[in-house]
Amino acid sequence: MLSRKQLKDLVRARRKPIYYPCGMLKADQIAELMSFWTNHNHSDILTLSLANRKRHNLSADNDQSLSQCYSQIALQTCKPGGDPKRKQDYTSPEHPALLTALEGLIGPSYRARISCLEPGGKLDEHIDDPQQIRVIALLAGRHDIRIRTDRGRASLTMVPGELWFLNTAWPHAVENTGSEPRLALLLDQFEYPAEISLPRLREVRAC
Repeated sequence: MLSRKQLKDLVRARRKPIYYPCGMLKADQIAELMSFWTNHNHSDILTLSLANRKRHNLSADNDQSLSQCYSQIALQTCKPGGDPKRKQDYTSPEHPALLTALEGLIGPSYRARISCLEPGGKLDEHIDDPQQIRVIALLAGRHDIRIRTDRGRASLTMVPGELWFLNTAWPHAVENTGSEPRLALLLDQFEYPAEISLPRLREVRAC
């Protein structure tokens, strides 16, 4: 497990904001992602994800508690015999056309997936790989994302369809505060996506 000082040093070394808006999904893209979830929600990769976290000494939630409220399906899979930590090994998209469209918005991605958090469910405070560049978009439902910073805790409000870069190397927690399942798109990027202003993002959403 990384110490808090090591974690902060790694994050500061990247010289990037904690979070910022970087794009907006189109209505048909959201619909395609929701349809993909509906047709593939039996293909949960949570067990594999937790095993990978433990293998690389990242914090992991209680398996039994998490399995009752959280699930993930992959839009991209690691090639046979590939290393889940090696970006180049994610070469088998389950939905090539949709991934190409998403990459047109925010650049090349790998390890794309959709996660579901049931009503009342929560992901306790944890950290993700400090080397990853994570983009997240709320697809349906609602959630409360809280990020620990050196100045306290910040709360991030997302509108469905908005794409956000989120520095998940900081300790953060997620809770479904609504009455419906929360679905979110998770993308790991090869490069940092460009930042856009929040007013501009709202304007794009209104179009």
